[in-house]
Amino acid sequence: MYLAAHTGLYEMRNGELVARSDRFDDLMAAAIEPDGTLIASGHPDLSSENLRVEGKPPLLGLVESDDGSTWTPRSLLGDADFHALVVTDGRLYGADSTSARVLVSDDGGHTWQPRAGDAQLLDLAIDPTDPDQMVGVDLDRGLAVSADGGDSWEPVAGAPQLTDLEWTSGALVGIDTERSIMRSTDGGLTWALTSSMAGAEALGSDGTDLYAYVQPVGLHRSSDDGESWSEVTG
Repeated sequence: MYLAAHTGLYEMRNGELVARSDRFDDLMAAAIEPDGTLIASGHPDLSSENLRVEGKPPLLGLVESDDGSTWTPRSLLGDADFHALVVTDGRLYGADSTSARVLVSDDGGHTWQPRAGDAQLLDLAIDPTDPDQMVGVDLDRGLAVSADGGDSWEPVAGAPQLTDLEWTSGALVGIDTERSIMRSTDGGLTWALTSSMAGAEALGSDGTDLYAYVQPVGLHRSSDDGESWSEVTG
């Protein structure tokens, strides 16, 4: 289990977080490709010369790693800062804070096509049964939905303030500003508190189960689309 943080990539091992590198790359987003390759975005440690372009801002674009310790550029180095990366059905989606657009790639992030909708997204979730259905956390509008693959966005009236999203086959799950787990079964239009578990910081999925990283150092798993959670030990 990996956790991407502002000070690099960490591995959760026996209930402890262990840094994968002695460098402090600011990883704003990360994902794992089907073959196990790690991809990430954000800002490089200023000592990481291979992750910087002279005359351009310190933006990672899309970088890759096979061990979580060393990163190499794949595309958009110095040009993009993805705050969310989603891999689904052979396609890669990225919420780029630099262009305020969702970018889409069909070749693993080597080339990209921007969607038309203007959205400064802090996180992005995509319906696994319909990739045109998207939900994002917009910096200005809060929770917003798109039914056309990111070409337009509409805010969700009365939605809770969320900081993290994950879309499973059965529900959309989020963390609110009180660090509680929220769940929606109608694409983000209505939400309900799922449990009394407090301190949730981040969500992730292995394609089957949901995982929540909980402060101070703990991991909880859900096998029913976020309806109930149990602590993972060992």
